[in-house]
Parts: sequence; C-alpha cells; structure tokens
Amino acid sequence: MLVVGGMLVAACSLAPHAAPPGSVSPEERDEVVVLVDGEPVVRAELERGMNTARAGVAAANGGAIPPDRLRKEGLALAVQDKVLRLWAREEGLLADVSEAGFAAALAAENRRREQARASGRPLPGVPSYDEYTFAGLRAAELRKALADRLDLPRERVRAHYDELVKDLTGEPPTFAESEQRVRLSLADREVTRELVKRLQSAQVTQPSRKVH
Repeated sequence: MLVVGGMLVAACSLAPHAAPPGSVSPEERDEVVVLVDGEPVVRAELERGMNTARAGVAAANGGAIPPDRLRKEGLALAVQDKVLRLWAREEGLLADVSEAGFAAALAAENRRREQARASGRPLPGVPSYDEYTFAGLRAAELRKALADRLDLPRERVRAHYDELVKDLTGEPPTFAESEQRVRLSLADREVTRELVKRLQSAQVTQPSRKVH
C-alpha cells in the first residue's frame, strides 16, 4: 500500500519502470500499466503523474529523484485521478474516463480557444493548455461538480464553521458573513473523504500480458 496525500493506493508496485516524460513513443504511451476497477491506466497517465510528483519527490529527497519513488508517487496520482473520473462518470458528469477521452477533450478545448482568438474574442486564460495544466483544471472542475451535488444541511455547515473558528485568535467573521465560504470548505472536505473511501476500495490490478 502507498499513501499519497493521505490516500491509500494498492498494488502500485505492479507498474513497470517508466521512462522520463516525453521520451516514449505514441505506442508506448498507450501501454496499459494497471487496471483500476477494470479501467486501464496507460503509460501516458503514469508519465503525467510522475511529472506532477517530481518536485515533491525531489524536495523530500534533498534534491535527488529516486526513480522507484517517483514511479510509485506518479502511479498513485494516476490511480487517484482515474478513481475521480470513475466517480464523475457514475454521477453522469463524464462520459469517457479513458486517456483517449482526456486527449480528445484537451484537443477540443484548445480548438475552441484558437477559434475564439481567430474571431477576435479570445477566451480568458492561456491561449492553449498543455496536458498537465488541463489535467489539473479538469480534476478541479470534476471535484467542484461533485461538491455541488452534495446535500449539506445548514446545521452541518454551522457545525463546520464552529470547528473552523474555535482555535482562531481575535474576532472571527460571523457565520452569516462566511456561510458560503464555509459551505464550500465543507463540501471540499466531504469530496476528499469520499475519494479516500473510493481509493481504499478500488481494485488496482496488473493487466494480463500477452504471451507471444
């Protein structure tokens, strides 16, 4: 078991050694690394997770980046992202949880931005997304959409407010002043808790290898 951000991911050691980001062929990027509840995590997703984990691994190891540690951390992040996508699909928020679906969504968004720019009405933000930035944006959007679906009674929001302000020094903002922010904080916490549960129960397995 591997813990990343407080989340448990099983079977991470099943992943093969990964090459540095950008050094694998298109065919290798489609190679299945592990299955998460039957859904493939491919090499491209592992590469993206490794890229995201790289700075943290370096910071934790005095600037060094042990390949095995980077691979484990990267795979844990890739599995976490797949579990999030599976949850979003279950809720009807996402139709395709595959890497191909992600790549298609990225291409469509960049086309939309290019068309807007060509028409003289550029969209806010960057001219185009790379896969790493878009992956972070998509994950944040899915988390928000899942949070928006939560039924959080005002009593629970008030209890969360009391928890947040009990150790503050000085005069905290009133509940009325901060209710919306507190609601968002509680919703984010509940999404994280549910994601932890789903990660703990996810079946992460090695794909069967073809025998030639």
